Amino acid sequence: SLLVLFVSCECAAAATVHHIFEVGYFSANPDGHETAWFMGINGGVVGPEVRVRRGDNLIVKVVNACPTEEVTIHWHGFEMRNAQEYDGAMGITMCSIKPRQSFVYDFVVDEAPGTYQYHEHAHLEHVASRA
Repeated sequence: SLLVLFVSCECAAAATVHHIFEVGYFSANPDGHETAWFMGINGGVVGPEVRVRRGDNLIVKVVNACPTEEVTIHWHGFEMRNAQEYDGAMGITMCSIKPRQSFVYDFVVDEAPGTYQYHEHAHLEHVASRA
């Protein structure tokens, strides 16, 4: 799953923006031919839209609903100034979120206005076929 994250430069007081992402498996038939299993966020291949302004505090609680896979959320294009531990590169900048556990990403958005994306990282070598 991936989705865009919008950063704007509107002049306003910094806000705290909260989201809950549940990462897990769901079945879908997106092409109308056959049902398949997908890993996604909040039951969709595309996760929720996140809109923040530069200076906002973004708090995202990630719930790992996967039965065996470890996950993280990776924020593409974010430099993660003073918050590198929240980058989401599993095994590089942070430890994974274990199955049936949760983790709270809590950082100040210090990025130029624009469109960014995020997605889950997972150790998928543990995934067998799912029926």
